[in-house]
Amino acid sequence: MKPIIKIPLIILSIIIFYLLVNHFTASIEDGQCNKCLDFNLNVAFKGVVTRKEIDRQNHSYPMVHIQQLESDSQVTLNLNLDTSNFFQEIKSNDTISKDFNSSWIYIKKNGAYIKYKWIDFGCEKPSN
Repeated sequence: MKPIIKIPLIILSIIIFYLLVNHFTASIEDGQCNKCLDFNLNVAFKGVVTRKEIDRQNHSYPMVHIQQLESDSQVTLNLNLDTSNFFQEIKSNDTISKDFNSSWIYIKKNGAYIKYKWIDFGCEKPSN
């Protein structure tokens, strides 16, 4: 290959590499933001943590199982991509709640719910 052709080929390779990295990085961030948006809008509960586990059959995702207080239903939280360490801090038998349109988790202490933890999938910052 002639030296004159090598330089444009190297520059073209660098540009393609940059575009690929940029594209896939944006896709990962979009996935986190979509998960955050879904969690904010569509998840609400008030219940007792019955179990937490690392789901080895589902990519070792951290899962929290919550028995609803006002019904017989159970909610399972998939906390994959959460950066707040909520999974490590929560314990079985904790009474927790979350409202629609919020990422704040409240925990019951001394008979009252207090703002406890912002579930952070790396997309948005909490507003107090």
